[in-house]
Amino acid sequence: MSGLVRYRRWMTKRWILMPVLLLLGWLGVLLLGWQAPASALTPRHYDELQFPTLRDVQIPEFERYELPNGLVVYLMEDHELPLVSGSATFRTGSRFEPADQVGLASITGEAMRQGGTTRMDIDTLNQTLEQRAASVETGIDTAAGSASFSALVEDTEVVL
Repeated sequence: MSGLVRYRRWMTKRWILMPVLLLLGWLGVLLLGWQAPASALTPRHYDELQFPTLRDVQIPEFERYELPNGLVVYLMEDHELPLVSGSATFRTGSRFEPADQVGLASITGEAMRQGGTTRMDIDTLNQTLEQRAASVETGIDTAAGSASFSALVEDTEVVL
């Protein structure tokens, strides 16, 4: 049997097989059921909505200190975990940048962290923080600058 004859038989079987498979597919869809599209509920006016009553807000105990330079410190202790964390927010931001120095605030915010310290270059600082599972982050956005840290109690002095 030549290759041409085999090819023709294969093509004939293929053209017969395709409509049969298509018909079986449609029958499967009809027998298994066609899902109707989901229908949305009619929206209610906000006056008709009912919500559960909210729990009272529990404000934890804290202490407030004002340093001689005017810096306000809030101290809140939680002795469940041996962690110390702190954050500071400053009144600054890119809104105070001169028009000819756009981006200065963002660069300054990154450089405060990426510049290292007076005693450690950036690589040593990163390694020290990683070894202690600690973090120090800084940044400046449009309306504020911030600095934060997190460390285990025994590493607080090193991280600060």
